[in-house]
Amino acid sequence: MRSLILVVSAVLATLLTACTASGPIYSQAAAPVGDQALVYLYRVRTPFGAWVPMKVEVNGKEIGILANDSYTTVYVPAGDVSLSATRWQDFHYPDSKRVSVSGRVAGGETYYLRISQSSSGSMITTNLERVSAVVGESELKVLKRAEPVK
Repeated sequence: MRSLILVVSAVLATLLTACTASGPIYSQAAAPVGDQALVYLYRVRTPFGAWVPMKVEVNGKEIGILANDSYTTVYVPAGDVSLSATRWQDFHYPDSKRVSVSGRVAGGETYYLRISQSSSGSMITTNLERVSAVVGESELKVLKRAEPVK
């Protein structure tokens, strides 16, 4: 019985650690140069889905896993870009839980995309929206950097 309690405790500790960002508090990334745009993708704290990680992708390539209160950055070439966030469910990241936005970015510009979740009854909805630099910088100040994908 004691070993079962130890195993369950270890599994819970691992799961809880995996759902929190461990990087440093926000620091501004280097400004984009030339034909590159800088995109901040960040996840604000919400009570809905708080312990559920969120996979973020840019142009179909995974760039990070975001816990509540975390962010990541990516430099992308000017032109068309597709960004998506997929909520973890049933031990994987199903396509049915993916939300995406697409648009055109300009070289030398910085963009801020907020990921949040809301609830309507028992349904949790993931929201991905572009916000102004003023809002983005203000919300990022308390967030931790997510570990980069290796």
